Amino acid sequence: MRVQIVDRTGDLDGPDLRALERRLRFQLTRYATRIDLVRLEFDRQQETTRSLLRCRGRITTPDDRQVQVDDADHKYCQCGFRVADRLSRSMARLVHPQGFHRGPLPATPGMGLRASVTS
Repeated sequence: MRVQIVDRTGDLDGPDLRALERRLRFQLTRYATRIDLVRLEFDRQQETTRSLLRCRGRITTPDDRQVQVDDADHKYCQCGFRVADRLSRSMARLVHPQGFHRGPLPATPGMGLRASVTS
């Protein structure tokens, strides 16, 4: 799994860069054999009222499938961490398309609390 972090703004410093790379590797290590390249790209998103950082995250698999996620924030780490989390969840959906069980487990007959009635 190769990791690329591209900063088109020129403001990303060393500690933030290392934190972003560490977070990407932490979130995506379980899928490392299924990932060819992880790329984060930062640039400025101009809005009418304020300037935000935009982070585009993209995963490319060895069979040329891609997962892409975008987010915007004022801080590099907050924006990049959210993109890393969302990329991890997107990879989980790509690897396990049937999904995981969510919610309470179904009741099993014969298990659980038993009421005792005394007379």
